[in-house]
Amino acid sequence: MSKTTQQPPEKHVEIEIEPKRNQRADHSELNHPWSKEDRITYIEGRLTELRMTLAHLQQFEASGHSVEAELHRVEREIEKRENWLLIERDGLTWGDVAKRKAGEQPRRVQSLKSQVRRDWEAVERSHPGSGLYKLTPEPIRVDCCLNCGFPLP
Repeated sequence: MSKTTQQPPEKHVEIEIEPKRNQRADHSELNHPWSKEDRITYIEGRLTELRMTLAHLQQFEASGHSVEAELHRVEREIEKRENWLLIERDGLTWGDVAKRKAGEQPRRVQSLKSQVRRDWEAVERSHPGSGLYKLTPEPIRVDCCLNCGFPLP
């Protein structure tokens, strides 16, 4: 007589593809953590790209087009990255950067200090070398249904 052995049922494991909202991304599993120099180089490269974009937008505006909102957005992004570099690369504190920006208006230091802190945090969340970085999947754009040529509603 042969005995039949029952095998345990297979376990179904769900894998979470993207982090939940308000959850800090964990990059400890990466084999190549970003050094401070790599993070600075990444932000400097992004800053160069933004400055080139700003120059193109200014040329576009000079030709008579209205791009004020986009110009303002790019200028703010440049300012955020410059503040981040002053803190990370040059070793200044939030207060030092705020005092530098306030100039002759010492009353503005506290509000500028808060702005510099928010700018620093925004840049930290936006680059992949940071522990605050959150993976946000790009939305998939589908122009037609099954490549048949008919646009989706």
